[in-house]
Amino acid sequence: MKRFLLLALACLIGSELAAQIYPRNIVSVRGGLNVASMSMRADGKYIGREFRNPKIGWHIGAVDEILLLSDTPLYLDLGVMLTNKGVRYVEKSAMELEAGKTLVSCKDITQYGIGYLQFPVCVSYHFYFGDFTIQPYAGLHYEVGLWGRLVNMQKLHSDVDQSQDGTTKSVEGLFRTGIAGRSDFGLMLGVGATYQERYYVGLSWEDGFCNILKSATTSLMHHSNFRISVGYNF
Repeated sequence: MKRFLLLALACLIGSELAAQIYPRNIVSVRGGLNVASMSMRADGKYIGREFRNPKIGWHIGAVDEILLLSDTPLYLDLGVMLTNKGVRYVEKSAMELEAGKTLVSCKDITQYGIGYLQFPVCVSYHFYFGDFTIQPYAGLHYEVGLWGRLVNMQKLHSDVDQSQDGTTKSVEGLFRTGIAGRSDFGLMLGVGATYQERYYVGLSWEDGFCNILKSATTSLMHHSNFRISVGYNF
């Protein structure tokens, strides 16, 4: 009986010590670089791939990691982020003379830019390697648009008449004009690493499920975003 009680007490103490190994709550501030784009489909086919260019943006915010199991480093990650996404479409064209000399070259640039308030909800697992921690995670994100604009630019250049050279530009509000919807919802996958449980660096991928291009009935436009983040844990 004594052996049984001693064994039970040892197991209880061991479980309490194991529970103390993993932090119950980790709050961190994070920010970094976005490399965002949009995929456009019409009639079930992807279009405009040859013109699509990524748009560089940014993100900044905070994440609270909550320990789910006392003896396992499984965490629920709740965050709030300001994030800027978009895409650039660049199309080039030219008119030529009969001799093959370019008369006028034209570059049309269409750029979408949207700023979101984002709420990611993910589950992460922490692997410990001495002073380093590797944290793969997966989950969902919801975001609501705070600002957005559509910029159209046309750049002309003539080898014959330089007076035609110039740039025209127009700017429209995406939400005010009803071009885009404010809400997006999608998948988030990533992996982070910490040093001494303080200094954080991470890579992640976001894929949106919602149609951003509200004004079109035959086209679907979805956000995607690659993120590079750095941060500090408190």
